[in-house]
Amino acid sequence: MVVAFGGFPGNATDWITIVAISTADDQHDSTRWSYTEGKLQGSVTLDGLQTPGEYEARGYFDWAAGGDYIVRSRHRFTVLP
Repeated sequence: MVVAFGGFPGNATDWITIVAISTADDQHDSTRWSYTEGKLQGSVTLDGLQTPGEYEARGYFDWAAGGDYIVRSRHRFTVLP
């Protein structure tokens, strides 16, 4: 799955993850995330979703500066059967 992003601050450790909508903000899927590699905008490719359901792509800024799990951007979507 390709996730397009924009408006990121450009830190090397900004990152994006895809999780089930019910996942707490301080948790993520260890197989479905990627650093943005310092880009302000662009896209990342993450493992595809096979299971139908409600999901959310979440953006987090500058993991190395504090390791917090403050969601800076989110986009909800549905995977259909």
